[in-house]
Amino acid sequence: YTLNDEKVYVVGTRVIKSEKNKCIIELAENIKGYVWKTFKKNTIYSDGFEQNYIQAEADTSIVLFFATLLGAIKPFFTAAGYNPVVCIMLYGKSGVGKTRLVKSICCLTNDKSMLWGSMLNDTKRDVLSSMVNAFGFVYVLDDFHPTVEKYTYNRQISLINAVLRRMEQVGKSPVVVMTAEQLDGEYSAQDRMLQLHVKNVNSTAINNIESGTSYMAKLAYDFVSVLMESYDDVIQDIDVAYSSLDETANRTRAECQGEELKIVAQLYGKYMGKDYTIQLKKALENQMQTQKKHMDRIKMLDHEQDYILLFQKIIDGKGIYDICTQENESKYRVKYNQYYM
Repeated sequence: YTLNDEKVYVVGTRVIKSEKNKCIIELAENIKGYVWKTFKKNTIYSDGFEQNYIQAEADTSIVLFFATLLGAIKPFFTAAGYNPVVCIMLYGKSGVGKTRLVKSICCLTNDKSMLWGSMLNDTKRDVLSSMVNAFGFVYVLDDFHPTVEKYTYNRQISLINAVLRRMEQVGKSPVVVMTAEQLDGEYSAQDRMLQLHVKNVNSTAINNIESGTSYMAKLAYDFVSVLMESYDDVIQDIDVAYSSLDETANRTRAECQGEELKIVAQLYGKYMGKDYTIQLKKALENQMQTQKKHMDRIKMLDHEQDYILLFQKIIDGKGIYDICTQENESKYRVKYNQYYM
């Protein structure tokens, strides 16, 4: 916000303004519940403590780290005229540590329930209403279950699509992290999410993070405070970063989200003096390789109906040679050779 010709940052109960700005900020009632974790501004953590966030889970925790920071500084992006839509699908087998990872890195408030929804138990209206006040934070939508009965499955898919649409249409939306044991759903929805596979959580790093429960909140606060001091330069940096992206590159929407997280890393390196851009880039490349294989597999399965019809004709006694040469030759011959053999 601009008050008395100066910028004021308000996210939840956290207000950041210059000392000379004597304006009094009265928070709306629906915002007062978003209380940031308590920390002393002069608290000093051991040098390199943030390395725990980078090392908590290979190729995953560093992405969550910068996604959380993006949530906190997204008002700078919207002020620059951009809407970074970052929606992460965090998946992995039960018990691997997905929820613990998210709680440790993404939660900046004391009461996580206001920024935490359930795929199975919350209605679409409840989730979208919660997202209205979650701008500046990470909103977690937990426990997607693709193996439930058809009605519940369709309701979850509808919820995911509604969340994605809101993020794309409303700039003042939070970063969203969803969790699941396995990937599933419509191709278009999965294509609009950055998929992160959780395999082996580093217990030592997580324990260290949990021992300094307020560190991430303090880090986000310090990051925002530094950016506020150079507000005009930050807005220009964001604009330059977007302008320098190769518009001719044929990026997926997930890859575009990765590029926006890299912008956050660049800002962090410039204004916080710690550059993790290379590590983030490597992690994103590794995750995108896995995601590309998964999405290619979905594309192949999209032809399932064609395969079924083809097999049915074979079963009915019509020779494969006749099918290939007499009906849709270009369609079936290539797929037969490529996928069946």
